[in-house]
Amino acid sequence: MTKKTSSQLPQQIPKPKNTSPVPDEATKKGVNDYTGSSGARDRVLRINLGVLKYGTDDKTHAAAIVLSMMIFMVIIGVLIFGEGNDWTKEVFRWLGGAFLFVAGIAIGKGSENGSDES
Repeated sequence: MTKKTSSQLPQQIPKPKNTSPVPDEATKKGVNDYTGSSGARDRVLRINLGVLKYGTDDKTHAAAIVLSMMIFMVIIGVLIFGEGNDWTKEVFRWLGGAFLFVAGIAIGKGSENGSDES
């Protein structure tokens, strides 16, 4: 097996044969921007916090994100207003487990959607 030098490699990739210069319907539509202010097709969740912008069209993913944010706010409330009693430690433990479970579903659904781009 011989190694090709840069002078032996082709400089340009040849254009595929029989391609149309007219774009198809999917190319004309463009990419859905789920973070934009204009309504994207089938968007069910839009978060716009200035620096953080996110949107999705998957209902399960959106529900997991909303539920995990709500559980996170309750955890912060327990940390701030909890008095360190036994019940606070138990509630914190239960909420921490629930948060990890729901956030894991949200992350898993997000990565499942992102890898489906082929």
